[in-house]
Amino acid sequence: MNDPDGGILIIDKQAGMTSAGVVSRIRRLLKMKRVGHTGTLDPFATGVLPICFGRATRASAYMLHWDKRYHVGIRLGYATTTMDIEGEAILPIADVGECRKWLEDESRIRQEVERLVEEKEQRPPMYSAIKHRGKPLYEYARQGIEIERPMRSIRVYESVFKNLWEDEQGYPIVSVELMVSAGTYIRSLADLLGQRLGCGAHAAALRRLSVGHFDLQKALTLDELESKIDTLDAHDWVIPVADVFTHWDQYPLTEEEAVRLSNGQSFSCECVDSPEVAFIHKGRLIAIGEISGGLCRTKRVFVSAESMRR
Repeated sequence: MNDPDGGILIIDKQAGMTSAGVVSRIRRLLKMKRVGHTGTLDPFATGVLPICFGRATRASAYMLHWDKRYHVGIRLGYATTTMDIEGEAILPIADVGECRKWLEDESRIRQEVERLVEEKEQRPPMYSAIKHRGKPLYEYARQGIEIERPMRSIRVYESVFKNLWEDEQGYPIVSVELMVSAGTYIRSLADLLGQRLGCGAHAAALRRLSVGHFDLQKALTLDELESKIDTLDAHDWVIPVADVFTHWDQYPLTEEEAVRLSNGQSFSCECVDSPEVAFIHKGRLIAIGEISGGLCRTKRVFVSAESMRR
């Protein structure tokens, strides 16, 4: 890797891996310690998992709140303990005869799918990575301990019915594309759909299509990343950290100003106050910060003073 500032890789996570497992493998491939993801993706899920490395890890906190787009296959017929394919089935389990009736009622299913945009609150599931007294909730769930979880505000911007078909066991699979706010559990929406249809349901397959403006177009599987590890820079697979802040106000820096900011020092300017500013020098993100009272101040610095002097 030739970028002294680090950067971002878009990983197309495969099913069966944890997000932490992806980070661990990339640390070995890049031979770097400073590697982190920008929000977990369930082990059974696939798709977009942005990975920050080097100084770009300082941008991860700003990506956690981005909206996300998913494609989910929801199996009708029974709910599960985890609301996805990895959990144990919860009785009753519908028989094949009932399932065939639902396959003939596409209009009702479509209506309930579209109604999901009305959801404004959601209680996080017990099988989640949210911490309670230092332990993730799923550890309590595995011990049969129920922890009180307050409702959280969410947004379901889009809920689009795509298709309906029968799987190899005879259960209907509802294909849905969703655009949601950060912190929205797709598994919970699948479970809710089953409740409203009166048949039970769970997420049988889940693929994340995008996180903010990062999508599958520049995504690599871990195997692809390993095969291209020596040519990543040459083929533009590494996304510069500046791309995280493209919607912020942009302030072009002189070389002197860039050096000052790389040292964490403020400087005076005559610009209008702005709480979110990306400070750029020759296309390179030096820092993010604010302009207030005639001063440019940093919040995060992405370039070391040493690299500025090279």
